[in-house]
Amino acid sequence: MSTIGTFTKSENGYAGTVRTLNVNVKVKFVPNDKSSEKSPDFRVLAGNYELGAAWVLVNRDLIVVPEGSRQGRYGAGDGRDGS
Repeated sequence: MSTIGTFTKSENGYAGTVRTLNVNVKVKFVPNDKSSEKSPDFRVLAGNYELGAAWVLVNRDLIVVPEGSRQGRYGAGDGRDGS
């Protein structure tokens, strides 16, 4: 599995860098005020631009967004497609 991002717990969510062949950007995962159960847990921001959203996903072998102060690594093979 290729690692495309490295994040650490920050004061307000998680902060880190996403690096691919064409992208090298610092991003933040900021907690979202959930309006419903299906709303995302985090908003993904680069500066003042919203890049997307993230949900806490827990399955048998993978925690996509780490709890506590552990460092997390996330990649294209994040387990959702069986990789």
